[in-house]
Amino acid sequence: MTVYLVDMENIPHAWANLLDACGEDDRIVLFYTDRVSQVPIILMEKVTRAHVTMEYIKCFDGPNGLDFQLVTELGYRVAKDPSAEYAIVSQDHGFDVVVDYWDQRGVQAKRIVPSIAEE
Repeated sequence: MTVYLVDMENIPHAWANLLDACGEDDRIVLFYTDRVSQVPIILMEKVTRAHVTMEYIKCFDGPNGLDFQLVTELGYRVAKDPSAEYAIVSQDHGFDVVVDYWDQRGVQAKRIVPSIAEE
């Protein structure tokens, strides 16, 4: 199982390209704020056809607020299921230190950037 933690402020639509690669055991967790205001209908159609569990977490505003909440949620999920694979979906290189932290502790973690050209 892979849990994709999506920074929607950073990659508002390209994350949907992951839907085709996801298995039924995978999860996509979308982190968003009021700044993520519009979702194209074609994207919603793709989401409703997908066979992946979707979760939505509305984040509190503040400097780097979404980033801190995403990392906190990652830690919570790792504590519950350290055997899962975790992927932070963001162009923000600041998450690389979080990936390194979990990698040193034997947790499968990575940061990925879906191709925007496929949108």
